[in-house]
Amino acid sequence: ELIEMDGREGYVAGAAGIAKSKTLACRLAIQRAAKAVAHRFAQEHDDLGDDLADELGAEDGASFLYGYVNHQILNMPVQDISYDPSEHTCFATVRWQPPVFLKDALKKFAAVMGF
Repeated sequence: ELIEMDGREGYVAGAAGIAKSKTLACRLAIQRAAKAVAHRFAQEHDDLGDDLADELGAEDGASFLYGYVNHQILNMPVQDISYDPSEHTCFATVRWQPPVFLKDALKKFAAVMGF
């Protein structure tokens, strides 16, 4: 979901993960929530993705945006996690806000990724 965070655009998503251990169930939930945010962001900013793909010589800008956001979310602290041991289910909510200088951050990520 697209939200306003501190006067700027932000994204929030929640997901569930089911597994025998809390660690695995929560990892699955976080991954699913991150994918939802990354997918929404990549769809909404496809023009930026196309521009970057042209600049970097990549085939698909949407995939690059998706990878960037997914990487950002998976490497940040998760705000909300709850685990139901009787159901072996974890619920996770992630919030992510694009950096102010988004294009610069994307180019830095591209350099780290070898583009």
